[in-house]
Amino acid sequence: MSSILTIIKKDVEMFDGYENWLYFSRELKQNKMKENLMFAHLGNGMTVCDRNREAHGDYLQVAHIGNDRVVEFYKNDLSYKAETAIRRFACEEDCAISEIQNQPVFFNAAKPYVKDFKKDYTLSEYWGSVYMAYSNLSFSPEKRADSVVKDYSEELDEDLIELGDKSGNYQAKYIERFSVWIAAKSRCMSSMITGPANFPVRRAEKSNNAEHNSYGKFRHWREKYFTAVNRVKTPSPEDDLETVARQLDNAIILNENIKEWNKVIRAYKAGKMTIDAMLFELREQGATDRHIKAVTENVDSKYGGHGFGTMGATIKKLRERAEALQTRIQRKEMWEDLEFDGGRITIEDDRVKLFHDAKPEQEIIDQLKRSGFRWSRHWSCWTRKHTGNAVEAAKRICLPK
Repeated sequence: MSSILTIIKKDVEMFDGYENWLYFSRELKQNKMKENLMFAHLGNGMTVCDRNREAHGDYLQVAHIGNDRVVEFYKNDLSYKAETAIRRFACEEDCAISEIQNQPVFFNAAKPYVKDFKKDYTLSEYWGSVYMAYSNLSFSPEKRADSVVKDYSEELDEDLIELGDKSGNYQAKYIERFSVWIAAKSRCMSSMITGPANFPVRRAEKSNNAEHNSYGKFRHWREKYFTAVNRVKTPSPEDDLETVARQLDNAIILNENIKEWNKVIRAYKAGKMTIDAMLFELREQGATDRHIKAVTENVDSKYGGHGFGTMGATIKKLRERAEALQTRIQRKEMWEDLEFDGGRITIEDDRVKLFHDAKPEQEIIDQLKRSGFRWSRHWSCWTRKHTGNAVEAAKRICLPK
């Protein structure tokens, strides 16, 4: 890029604000700013360019920082994140003219950057709405507006970083529900602000309740969104069977090892070997440090030291679990839909589903609920997790006696 005389280099010795610059770079990358900013000294202050755009065969110049740290923006289509980064650079950075010229670019000293609540936050454009919402509620609506815009903007930015590629339309939905809440709050009032004369108590009470409900829905939606994004997909019976089979194999192996370890412990208790020989033999047979510690602490105890408990009960439960899963898989593979008067019973998505041509009678609905079935708006049917009991309950309720 020929017209850029000197590009500010990321060098600790030549660039005094290197750590701050790294902070800028990390923050801009995390927030996925559409601009790729570059700061350069062209003889008068600092010129800011966007590497993602070109004009006349060169990087597009989007702003200029004067020697007095005053920022002039050339483009009005910059994202608020880019504008914030430029203003922060202007306030906080102390940089030299070039690698060999140590004269400072800026005449006045650097100072911490303070965000403008009306410009520099994600929700800054709603500052006026928040201010009006608190005008009848607070003696200092400006401070309340600043606080709300700052807190919820930071929350939104943190949420977007946490969601990453899963953010989808989260920002638009968040702002929509935030706006609904602020609109509800704008209808609230306080007698301390408006005065007690002719104060509409009942109207204010209804407005406060509506605002409280609106805020609750806003926060509940946010929790549900994160729950849905982070939800772990329910494993299929085939996946469950594979996991249980692996656990069963490990339990059988461990049970055989425990039998051998108990023989060694009984030999020690009978006086046939020393404790050191016993511990050595246990390690040779694969006992872990946790098992060795348990033996060391309890082997000479008055009420313990008889060895490890075997895995018989665990193995039995795992075998029953594996058999139940195999039964579910076979039932699903061999299943044929059962027709009844006004609907059918089927097994899909590892669930027993009851489809009705019309809404069933209230008595049937009550029986379905008592039997663990729930109405699914997604599938438009009554459904319950696929088990043998679920199939029998569906037959008992829907099929003729």
